[in-house]
Amino acid sequence: MNPANDSTPAIANLEVLLYRLSTEVEGCEPLREHLESAKLSLASKRWNEYLLNLALVRENLNCVLNSDLRGEISHFLDHEIEVTLPSQPS
Repeated sequence: MNPANDSTPAIANLEVLLYRLSTEVEGCEPLREHLESAKLSLASKRWNEYLLNLALVRENLNCVLNSDLRGEISHFLDHEIEVTLPSQPS
């Protein structure tokens, strides 16, 4: 079973992160775009695209100056990559 089959919690977390970015962070448009794309990929169960978007989020994470929010996003990325990668077909 794919641990991401019940993607509802991850989608909810993505929505919270997107909201916080929109209210707490100026700029960071590429990061927001990749988070939004990740949410859409997850909702449509396109796992490889989801993982790619998570990697792109990580590449753009330095634009978040708020260390607490940056840490939350980083923790989310670590968790999602960990639970999604093992379920990928070889």
